[in-house]
Amino acid sequence: MVLYLIWFLSSFLPATLPSSTSHPPAWVPWVYPISSLALEVKLFLFNGIATHTRKGQNFWDHLSENNVTYIFIPSGDVNELESQNIVPGPNTNLDCLKIIAMSGSPPLPKNYNFLLNKVKKDLFVGSVYGSTELLATFSAINLNIPAYACESQAPALGVDLHCFDSKGNSVVGQRGEMVVTAPTPSFPMYLWGDENNERMREAYFSKYGTGVWCQNDDGYFNPETKGFSIIGRSDNMLKQYGDTMSPDEIYLAIDHIKELKDYICVCQDSVCDDPRNILFVEMKKGCTFTHKIKKSIKQSIQQELSPISVPEVIMEVPGIPRNVNNKRMESLVKKIVMTNTIPEVTNIRNPDCLRYFCDIPEIVNYK
Repeated sequence: MVLYLIWFLSSFLPATLPSSTSHPPAWVPWVYPISSLALEVKLFLFNGIATHTRKGQNFWDHLSENNVTYIFIPSGDVNELESQNIVPGPNTNLDCLKIIAMSGSPPLPKNYNFLLNKVKKDLFVGSVYGSTELLATFSAINLNIPAYACESQAPALGVDLHCFDSKGNSVVGQRGEMVVTAPTPSFPMYLWGDENNERMREAYFSKYGTGVWCQNDDGYFNPETKGFSIIGRSDNMLKQYGDTMSPDEIYLAIDHIKELKDYICVCQDSVCDDPRNILFVEMKKGCTFTHKIKKSIKQSIQQELSPISVPEVIMEVPGIPRNVNNKRMESLVKKIVMTNTIPEVTNIRNPDCLRYFCDIPEIVNYK
């Protein structure tokens, strides 16, 4: 019998515990494994956070004690486990653990390196691409074909997944918009309170017409591996000096800078001038945002991407907004940058940090 792991952050956990990614009941990973019960799969619910340690036991010890074979884990939690060096101890037996599936946000190469080099060498590590709107996944784990770092192996059963260019052509080997071109059983029939399905049509069917679901994610199908990777939200794309890129490309370029705790990059449009990109960074405790750090950020982006990819503005903020699923909230920050006001938002974990993005002269005066 297979054991399946999923965890959530309970509301009654002590407030002193460090924050981490959770699986709240409204999120897809909470519902995703329920159908496994029909196959007599035993679900193991971990009521806590992955980085919490107690009495010499850590996350990996819980997996060992409960003979967990399959984990569905947010890639953000893998980042946290690595950053805090939470690894299996010398007496932790993980023979039971066979598969780790990452989701929630595009995984990084270092996530794979950590799991395969520091956790267990003979793991099957894969990436799952899902959709909150569909309450399902677009991709699946396939043990019969190779898995490549940062790629989902193949579309899930019954999902006619494609990557479209701006003209609506299915493309391979170039980035484009992730779309589904045929109905699947989990497609929503309507949105709550959406009369005549106007909001749904505008959000998901307006770009390529009726019959093509647009997920608003930028992606890429690899012609060699046949897998695909998600670059980022297409509605959060960065534009500067005529170049277009995803914020995740910036994040990947600076992820190795150990003084940085978190970061978020958005595009600021202008009526009279060209659009420019702004990178906000949050420093780790005890670290200072110096000219040297700023130079290191610029050099890393220039080397990994290109000179024109370096955001025109790089500045420090005390906190980076993340939603209840621990995802960066680029759209929200961009709205604040463009309007200098804080919109109403309900799904944010740290709303107090939003005020730090207002009334910044360098941003407000850019018309």
